[in-house]
Amino acid sequence: MKKWLILFLLIPALAYGFSDRYMETATSISSSQTVTTAQAYFYGAVINTDGANSVTVRINDGNATTGPVVWPTSQFAATPITQAISADPPVYCYTNINVTADSAGSYTITIYKREQ
Repeated sequence: MKKWLILFLLIPALAYGFSDRYMETATSISSSQTVTTAQAYFYGAVINTDGANSVTVRINDGNATTGPVVWPTSQFAATPITQAISADPPVYCYTNINVTADSAGSYTITIYKREQ
């Protein structure tokens, strides 16, 4: 009887497989852009500066200028070189995650998200 119960509980996992689509993923960017093309949860970001120039970051749901604000315009100093922001609980974005960033130097931003 126990064997049948265990088999019955495993059937959905075996039938549908294990997909990473529902797991948190990271996307690194070095210019303003849309990071997802579908609905997603925004968990946070890591901002890496060049050590000499600050970076201004704004994150929206949908359009970069008119979409709902996920993370307000924030300026990150040149040092420390690595800085992070976190959304707890994660923010649900109905359209996509759009990152607007500006700096006189180079930078990378890693967005942590989970697409729906």
